[in-house]
Amino acid sequence: MIQTHISKVTLALIIIALQSLVFNHIHIYGYATPIICVYILLTFPINTSMVSKLLWAFCIGLVQDALANTPGAMAATMTLMAMLHTPLLVVMGGQDKLDKDDDTIPSIKSLGQYPFLRYTAVALLIQNTVFYILMTFNFASLTDMAINIIGSTVLSFFIVWFIEKIRCNAIR
Repeated sequence: MIQTHISKVTLALIIIALQSLVFNHIHIYGYATPIICVYILLTFPINTSMVSKLLWAFCIGLVQDALANTPGAMAATMTLMAMLHTPLLVVMGGQDKLDKDDDTIPSIKSLGQYPFLRYTAVALLIQNTVFYILMTFNFASLTDMAINIIGSTVLSFFIVWFIEKIRCNAIR
């Protein structure tokens, strides 16, 4: 149990550092900025309590808001993603509802490559959509917002896929 908490904190610190120091400064053509914070939530087991997920998500989002000067947008987005974690994992990750007692950490290794990537892609699309709607809060330039959402989702997807491949190979 303590090992699990230590690994969660370590992963959270690494992802927050990467996001704050590297990824927040990447803007491909002024649009695509990777946002990978949701990866921390994606790796929570399905049986993690909702209170625990919500606290983790809000704290991670709050830290990201403080570091990236996005007042409340990331905290709100991460909190929403914590609420959607289990339904997304059940529907997109192919987890059966009977497996809710399972303590398995979702990964390419445990779910399989395509279910995990499908689960990740949908989660990133939801996260980026909500984040950019909250940040823009203006529907006058829907084209720019759509380019931001799609570009950021694709870029974030490939980065999360790369991180997951490294994590799965390190666990072996």
